[in-house]
Amino acid sequence: MDHSLITAFRCGFAVAALNVTGTQSAKPFRQHEQKLMSDLVPHLRRVLEVHTRNGTLRSLFQAERLALDSLDTGVIAVDDEGRIVLTNAQGDTVLQQGQHLTSQRGRLTAASLAERVEFERLIRSAIMTGRGYDAGNGAAMVLHGNTHSAAISIIITPFRSIGIFGWGRPCALVFIGDPAAKPQSRGATLQSLFSLTPAECRLAGLLHEGLDLAAAAEKMSITAGTARFMLKRVFAKTGSHRQSELIQLLNRIPGDAILRNRT
Repeated sequence: MDHSLITAFRCGFAVAALNVTGTQSAKPFRQHEQKLMSDLVPHLRRVLEVHTRNGTLRSLFQAERLALDSLDTGVIAVDDEGRIVLTNAQGDTVLQQGQHLTSQRGRLTAASLAERVEFERLIRSAIMTGRGYDAGNGAAMVLHGNTHSAAISIIITPFRSIGIFGWGRPCALVFIGDPAAKPQSRGATLQSLFSLTPAECRLAGLLHEGLDLAAAAEKMSITAGTARFMLKRVFAKTGSHRQSELIQLLNRIPGDAILRNRT
């Protein structure tokens, strides 16, 4: 018997150790106490796994927020109940001003009562599609708000998250834009939202322009097999399953041409 019990275990790249030491006057640890220490190890390992996973999710969240904040378009994501689960910096500004969009008990809605019914109808429709219960394409509307400030345009689009966001499950995205401002390219939006590479954005852009996959591959000077592999990655990142779904997504994302054709 000993006055110290030491156990160590590994979780991925992390190593944890637990040391229980009795005083010199204490009796040595008994066999059932040593067994108790062994029984605690699986529970401690699970605690360490959860801690490590939470740290990873926090890092992903910070990276995704930085990407969204780089957009010149406001973005607000809502879950299946219409609750706000994410805003970028521009979206935060619109909500804080409270002139066009506001939060009612955590749910996104129009600030103007006259525009609220239509806005919430469009949000519900997008959420149903995002949950897979409908096949809507999203919609756009203009919000004039409660004040004499300039109107803003919004695009409400369904969103099927495939593990992209770690802090919740968005079902619809609201893009907020100033009609007088020149929007950035859809390619920049795609890169920020879905982490598409420049080549993947170019392929998506060529398909959006009406080219078939073979013609797009020739335009990019890549093989048909490489184009198919790249398209699968685009599908996985955007939550699309067919080329038609991808085109619908591109139609709903604000911005000008995704990528100019290169000669």
